[in-house]
Amino acid sequence: MIKRTLRLFGSLRKDLTPCLMPILILVLSPAAFAQNKGVMHLKVQQTASQSLTLIKPTDPDFENMLDSYFPGVSLQAGYQQAIRPFLVIVRNDNYLPAAAYAITWTVHYEDGGLRRLRAMFVNRALMPPQVIAYIPPGGIRLISPLMLDVAPSQYESNTDSAVYPPESYPPSNELASVDPIVDGVVYSDGSFIGPDSTRILQRSVMARFAARDEALAALNLIQTSTAPQLIVAQQLKDTLDQQIRLGDGVSKTTLLARYVRARDRTAQDVQRILRNRGLTGLEALLLRFVSSSGGSSSPSMFDHVYQKLSDNDPRVFGGTPRPWLYGLSWTAAQQ
Repeated sequence: MIKRTLRLFGSLRKDLTPCLMPILILVLSPAAFAQNKGVMHLKVQQTASQSLTLIKPTDPDFENMLDSYFPGVSLQAGYQQAIRPFLVIVRNDNYLPAAAYAITWTVHYEDGGLRRLRAMFVNRALMPPQVIAYIPPGGIRLISPLMLDVAPSQYESNTDSAVYPPESYPPSNELASVDPIVDGVVYSDGSFIGPDSTRILQRSVMARFAARDEALAALNLIQTSTAPQLIVAQQLKDTLDQQIRLGDGVSKTTLLARYVRARDRTAQDVQRILRNRGLTGLEALLLRFVSSSGGSSSPSMFDHVYQKLSDNDPRVFGGTPRPWLYGLSWTAAQQ
């Protein structure tokens, strides 16, 4: 039924809402994956020719750009001593939007110590439009490990909470140097470039697979059920609740674990849409998304494993669940 209904929505591809427009589903062949001791890995290939541009605090244009695009940041208490070393202005000089990206900071201390911090953002196809963080061609964002990222327009509307207070940062008298780099960027066509120590490419690809698989699963439940809409909505909510609980227990960093966690986040997105738009509105939105994503209407190979997954699978679970909100606090950013 999904295949037949998708044909009816083919003409809607050019009229997608902002929350559906940005991510093109990356259609990967089995050759893009490899296995080592039974664990699947994604082969990282440098397919983009240009990374994001960083304007660092040590660059001569940094202060002028900061004051032009983010006025008032440099006037905050503790800016020079604590905040400034951990800020970086990111500009997209490519012709494609940046759909996922990671910045890492290598922090050298006077006593010889070293620490690496990171800020990452992976856009999900069904996430709320107001939190989507694509960097369009020519776009600029201000990023630090403590403030995930902010565009000039977002900063203007939220100046009070845009930058964490100086006491959130390490004392400047302990620092020898702070060196930020672009660890990886995935553009809207699926092309990638970067050393990828953060596995941002894995996270992005799994988010894409998870979003499409979740949409197909929800559509299948909605369209095959003969129960009243109220019952179907409750059945869908119960299924999504189970997926969220499963994702909350993830403690590994395998490709499958990242997929399970991405299904958790996408399930939360679907729940939000169900609450806000109801079952009919959710179905229409999911149909537009699946139609726009292209490719087969069959779920990915990861979904087949996911449907049979137990809550003690050693590829995904075991040990303390890992924090996933990188960049939102100094402690979390160190993980």
